[in-house]
Amino acid sequence: MAGIFSPSRILSSALSKRFFLDAFQVSDRHYWQREASKASWKDLRGFIEYDMRVISAPMPNGKSKLLVAVRAVRGRRFKRVKLSIAAKHQGVIYRDTLEIHNLTEEPRLVGLPDICPKLDRKGRDHALPVSGSLFIKLAEAVNSYDVSVDGFKKTAEIFRPVVVKAQRGEFVYRWGRYWNTALIEKEKQNIKSRSYFRVVKSAGQL
Repeated sequence: MAGIFSPSRILSSALSKRFFLDAFQVSDRHYWQREASKASWKDLRGFIEYDMRVISAPMPNGKSKLLVAVRAVRGRRFKRVKLSIAAKHQGVIYRDTLEIHNLTEEPRLVGLPDICPKLDRKGRDHALPVSGSLFIKLAEAVNSYDVSVDGFKKTAEIFRPVVVKAQRGEFVYRWGRYWNTALIEKEKQNIKSRSYFRVVKSAGQL
C-alpha cells in the first residue's frame, strides 16, 4: 500500500500530467470531432447527455473495460455529478455508482467497473451488455457554485446501447479518467517512420 502512494510515484504522475496533458486533451478532442456524426446523444432531463453507445475498450492488462460517454448540456457546468447505472444480463443485475468531477460540455468517458466483461468458453473477453438494456439515473448534480441542483429525483432512463469494440491501445486511463489516444499513437508511428527513412537515407550516402 505504501508503494502505491509513495512520493516518487505521486511526483512521477504529476510530472507526466504536466508534460503530456495537452497532448491527451488534443487527442481526445480529435476523437470526439471525428465521432460527432456517429455519437447518439440522449438528453437526461436538461442536465446532462449520454451517448447511447457503449465502448468495449481493451486495456493493457488484457481485459476489456466498458466505457460510456457523458457531458453537460450546452450552457451548463457541474462541479460534481453522480450517476447510478445498472444492467441485467442472464438474470444477474450489475449495479454501479459513478462520480464525475468538473463535467462540462466536452464529452467525458467513464468506466463501468462493476458491470464487468465476462469470459467466453475460450477465455476471450465478451463485453456486457451485448443484448441487454442499461438503466441510468442522475443521483446528484452540484453546480459550479457548489449548490446541489434540485428537481431530478425522477431523472432516469432505460436504453438499449450499441456496443462498439475499440482497438487495443486506443483508450487509456490516466490522471483519474479515460482518454482516446489514437491521434497520439498515429503521431508516434509517423515519427518512427520519419526516423527510419532518415536512417536509411543516411546509410545510403555512406
